[in-house]
Amino acid sequence: MTGRVTLVGGGPGDPGLLTVAGLDALRSADVVLYDHLVPLASLDECRAGVLLIDVGKLPGGRSTSQQRINELLIEHARAGRHVVRFKGGDPFVFGRGGEEVIACAEAGIAVEVIPGVSSSIAGPALAGIPITHRGVVQAFTVVSGHVPPGHAASTTNWGALARAGHTIVVLMGVANLAAICAELVAHGSPATTPAAVVADAWLPTMTTVRGTVGDIARVAAGVRPPAIVVIGDVAGLELAVTRPVAESSSQSPAVTEELRPARESDAGELLVLQRACWMQEALDNDSMDIPALHEDLAAVLTDLAQWETWVLRRDGRLIASVRARAHETDWDIGRLMVAADQSGQGIGRRLLEHIEAQAPSSVTRFALFTGHHSYRNQRLYAAAGYTVVDGADPLLPQIPITVRMVKPRGG
Repeated sequence: MTGRVTLVGGGPGDPGLLTVAGLDALRSADVVLYDHLVPLASLDECRAGVLLIDVGKLPGGRSTSQQRINELLIEHARAGRHVVRFKGGDPFVFGRGGEEVIACAEAGIAVEVIPGVSSSIAGPALAGIPITHRGVVQAFTVVSGHVPPGHAASTTNWGALARAGHTIVVLMGVANLAAICAELVAHGSPATTPAAVVADAWLPTMTTVRGTVGDIARVAAGVRPPAIVVIGDVAGLELAVTRPVAESSSQSPAVTEELRPARESDAGELLVLQRACWMQEALDNDSMDIPALHEDLAAVLTDLAQWETWVLRRDGRLIASVRARAHETDWDIGRLMVAADQSGQGIGRRLLEHIEAQAPSSVTRFALFTGHHSYRNQRLYAAAGYTVVDGADPLLPQIPITVRMVKPRGG
């Protein structure tokens, strides 16, 4: 007896966003072919003895060809099995679900499709970005960015999108973001148009980076896929939303993060954080002669205007920050700070890499100061490739109780 195939959309990554029908399909499956972006915890719902086959495609890594996936679906269905093809998001939104349905139909295999929540909508929603909003925009377009504008394989009319005034949601576009934004601007999209990148949507590691069409490729340079790009006026909205947690869930609520340029409204929390962090520096270096300990709110606001400052918020709380500015050919990095209860999680290294990525093209060296006896900080910077400067340096004056550390760009 011939079996059947069920295409199941797994949603954006949280098991709670898998549909009831999708969960039922998993529980009745004999074989599950799954991608790496599905909610893997949902596979625990499969019955004992189910055959689980990982057919995920990893960028630059292992990959199972679409032809081989089609062959596996047909092979197991012909053996009389119920085969579930478990995909992230929705099977028919850049998921090649249509190709699988056609292959099965040509082989005489019955196919059921269970839609999933697309990350193109769910990801921006958790970041407080509605892709349509009354009085702002009435339409949206979802496009693939896996090839850049002008590529032979690209069929997207970026010029039409630039002129349409719609929200543009780009999936698989992080690697080509600079080219995409340049194309939009070239066709009339204002460089000041709000833009946002939402990475790891609905996962504990979710991060949102905000900017404009003119600078989002630069400010999001450290973001890695999977990520969703939102371009349009709605990307400037930050609705106060939190992730829902099912009452029956035994898991702790997922942490949501937002990494973005600092605003004047962040100044108060920045002041509190820097005083807490630099008090430890004062103790380590046996000196209260540290400017960060003596600044007031007005000084913080002044610095925000003079430095490119980034803040990291976790569940709404400001937990870390870093800043930098160009000084001739140096990119001076400073005020890298992480709340004490958040240390040991790699946040400092992450922010350091992020602020390095913001440096303009004219920069040839990264430079920073840290306490002479701040050995933990020195280990962090040394691990990131920084070395101590001995002797005179025309761009780095000697400051009491500090050491100077530098790293060549690209080093």
